[in-house]
Amino acid sequence: MPCYKVTYFNVRARAELTRLVFAAAGQEFEDIRVDREAWQKMKPSVLTGQLPMLEVDGKVVNQSSCMARYLAKEFGLLGKTNMDAAQIETIVECCNDLRDQMTKAFFFEKDETKKEELKKEMVETHYPKFLGLLDKILDANGGDYLYGKELTLADLAVVDLLEGATERFSCSLAEHPKVAAHKKRIEELPKIAEWLKKRPKTDF
Repeated sequence: MPCYKVTYFNVRARAELTRLVFAAAGQEFEDIRVDREAWQKMKPSVLTGQLPMLEVDGKVVNQSSCMARYLAKEFGLLGKTNMDAAQIETIVECCNDLRDQMTKAFFFEKDETKKEELKKEMVETHYPKFLGLLDKILDANGGDYLYGKELTLADLAVVDLLEGATERFSCSLAEHPKVAAHKKRIEELPKIAEWLKKRPKTDF
């Protein structure tokens, strides 16, 4: 059995999808959480100079999306065919697009007036559009999962994103009961529920 390590800061953010994949697979991994000081000492030795970082028997995978996709394929969460994978990854990429907009609005924009404008645009435009897309996908797939008849990386990516959106932007799922039900269903899967209960409590 490979030895897995995930190195990131003590936050969910861009490492949490990888952690959720491990949880869904029931796979143990070393969850290494470093502070900023420790990271500055490590940084010169990391090829990309970025975290998060996945190690598999000492071999390193960088970039959060690559990490999650690699593990999803290893653990059977990326479908059975290349077309399955493409459909699942399309949903994941939609999540990544919205996450990038959220990150810009909440973390990177320094001008306070512009930041508030970006947050408003997120809440009133981008987020509702994304939820509408999820409604259509769930309707087309029967309502339980986003693709196929079992858990995939798409379901985990959406749940991870929605958790951050509802916390940081006070975005509501009240007008999208199907999406809310899907989120609840995934979070209550035994292995996922176990991870959500035991993981460190962090602000984001």
